[in-house]
Amino acid sequence: MRLCQMARGGLSTHSGPDSKQFNCSEEGGRRRSAKVPKRGQFVPDRIFAEHRGAGPTAVVLKQSNGWTRGVLANHLWSFAGDDDRADVNATFLQPFLTYTTPTRWTFGFNTESSYDWENEQWSVPVNASASKLLRFGTQLVSVGGGLRYWLDSPDSGADGVGFRITVTLLFPR
Repeated sequence: MRLCQMARGGLSTHSGPDSKQFNCSEEGGRRRSAKVPKRGQFVPDRIFAEHRGAGPTAVVLKQSNGWTRGVLANHLWSFAGDDDRADVNATFLQPFLTYTTPTRWTFGFNTESSYDWENEQWSVPVNASASKLLRFGTQLVSVGGGLRYWLDSPDSGADGVGFRITVTLLFPR
């Protein structure tokens, strides 16, 4: 494991492929440079935390007169896995509000916020979306899109504006 002095003065641990250089020392005190991925760079060994985690999940919602409002929340703690990887201790909160018109348009607003308790960092994207319920033969399909804006994220996280396109096949009973 390498302890790395980042540009802002904090200590962090890093390994793997590259772009930014950090001032590091091995546990024995020898100085060495560590390389961390560029923002958006695909690094397969960093996709998974390589920990097993568990925790509670709950959803509360109310529907009336075309409105759906509520909150989805969960929390995960790691309990097993690779000791060389950081522990997982994260909360996810998704408050949501949608309105469905009589003509089957749905307009929504939500956040998909997460808080990393280990690194004390928020990720807070805000989403606005619209979708339309359509029928292709006997198949119901919801087609939509939306905009996302990041209110807060870690320095190495996403930022700015994004969009999403959705196509969902529906199978009602």
